[in-house]
Amino acid sequence: EFRRVLFRSPLRPAHSVELGRACVSGDAQAPEALVRVWLAQDHDIESLHLDTIPEAARLFHDWWESDEIDFVQVTTGIFRLEELVYRLSADFVSGAVPLKGAGALSGLLVRPAGSQHTLGLLLLSQFFKRHGWHVFSANQFTEDDMVVAVQTEWVDLLGISLSEDKQISQAKQWIARLRQQAGGARVARDQIGLAGDDRRDLRAQRGVSFRLVGGEVE
Repeated sequence: EFRRVLFRSPLRPAHSVELGRACVSGDAQAPEALVRVWLAQDHDIESLHLDTIPEAARLFHDWWESDEIDFVQVTTGIFRLEELVYRLSADFVSGAVPLKGAGALSGLLVRPAGSQHTLGLLLLSQFFKRHGWHVFSANQFTEDDMVVAVQTEWVDLLGISLSEDKQISQAKQWIARLRQQAGGARVARDQIGLAGDDRRDLRAQRGVSFRLVGGEVE
C-alpha cells in the first residue's frame, strides 16, 4: 500500500498555472528551469508529480476551450511535461525508500492501441519505480501483446490507462482473457485508471477494480 508522505513543502495551485504557462511558452528550457528553482527552494518533488504536473495538463484543456491557447500549444505543453518527467526521473525514483518487499513485485502498465493519453501512465510508472517495484510499461499495447506479456512475465499488478469511458467494457474483456491465458504466470491484481473527471461511480461495476489518476495509489 502506498501512502502519501511529503517531506518538504507542497506545491500550490498557483505553481500549476506557472508551470503550464512555461510549457506553452516559446522557451523549451523554461519548464525544467522553473521546477529546479522550486526544488532548490525545498518544495516537494512528490507534490510536483502528484499535484502540479497533472493539474498543469488539465489547465491546457481549459485554456484551449477558452481560446487562450491553440491545439499546437496543447500538444507542445503535454510533450514538455512528459519531457520534464523524464528529466527528473533519476532524482524522483531514487528519492524515496523502497517499500518493504516491493523489490519482489512487478507491474505491467500499458496504454491500449487507440488510447490517446500518455502522461498519466508515465507518471504512474515513475511512482511504482520510486517505491521499489519492477515496472514493465509500454504504449500502444494490443490485446495480443498483453497476453504475451502475462504469459512470459510474473505480473503482480496490471494497470491499463484509458482515456474514454467507452473503453471500460473492452478493458474488462481484456482482463478476463488475460486471466485465462496467463498460464504459469499470474495477474494478482488489476487496475484501470481513467484520466480526467472523478468517477467514483465506476467502482460499483463488477469484475475489475478502478483507480483514479491524480491521487494516492491504494
